[in-house]
Amino acid sequence: MASTSKQYLLYLIGTLLLVHSGYSSFEFHKISIHHPNLNKLPLDIIIESLVGILLLVIGAIASIQNDSFLSLDNEVVSNDSKYLKFIEMKDAVQLGERVGVTDYEEFNSRLPFIDVVKKRKEYSEWLEKE
Repeated sequence: MASTSKQYLLYLIGTLLLVHSGYSSFEFHKISIHHPNLNKLPLDIIIESLVGILLLVIGAIASIQNDSFLSLDNEVVSNDSKYLKFIEMKDAVQLGERVGVTDYEEFNSRLPFIDVVKKRKEYSEWLEKE
C-alpha cells in the first residue's frame, strides 16, 4: 500500500509544479507585454516545468505494477510477473490462424526471391488473353 501512496504523492507534486510553472509563465508573459526587453522565459520556470513533467512520468511508470490479490483463504497472492501479464500462446496465435499466416510464412512465401520479369511476362500474357 505504501507504493500507491508514493505514486500519488509523485502525481500530486508533479501536478502542483506544472500548475505553478504555468501560472508563473502566464505572469511573465503579462509583464513582458509592458517591458519589451524581457523576451526570454526565465530558467527557473523552465526547470520547474521539466521537474514537474519528470515527476509525473516517474509516477506513471511506478503505477504500472500489478497489484496483489487476497485469496478466499485470506492469503496475499501476487502475480508471477511484477509489471506485465503473461500472454498465453493460444491467444497470441488466434489472429494469425484466422488470417492464414503461420510462424514460417517468411520461409514459405519467399517474397524477396520472386522473379519479377517472369511475373510481368505472365501478367502481360494474361492481359493479351483478356
